[in-house]
Amino acid sequence: MTKVQVQRHKTKQNNVQLNVFSTDNEKNGFRLQYLEVYNWGTFHGQVWRIEPEGETALLTGANGSGKTTFVDALLTLMIAQVCDMLPGDFIHTFGDVHLYNNHLEQAQLQLSREPYPLPVMKLNPEIRNIFDFSFSDFTLENYQSHPAIKAPVAV
Repeated sequence: MTKVQVQRHKTKQNNVQLNVFSTDNEKNGFRLQYLEVYNWGTFHGQVWRIEPEGETALLTGANGSGKTTFVDALLTLMIAQVCDMLPGDFIHTFGDVHLYNNHLEQAQLQLSREPYPLPVMKLNPEIRNIFDFSFSDFTLENYQSHPAIKAPVAV
């Protein structure tokens, strides 16, 4: 049986509302159809509909986990493009970062790795209106990563 799930999330700031439309069936599992974001950031009174094409990673997590940093960086690129400007550097610093005793070995491994060249986020240059972007207008080029580092949960 296939059904459409709608999850509404409201925040107290600016009455932001996120609707998640998905299909859920026993054979194929969860598939995101689209997201609708109302009153988000500077788009007060507007609806931003995001429709994924192909494989999609849903960005979710607790406050302070980095989601907003990613979205802010992407939004900076989008605004720069539609305003005929070049984006500057996006610099982020972390505060209150924890390193636990049972993660020291994994931290040493991470620090020993040579960084890969940074990937490049490409936006469809034909988009001239901030509300016209769709999922297919973004391409991440030359992304490389080292194998995942597993670590036990610190309690």
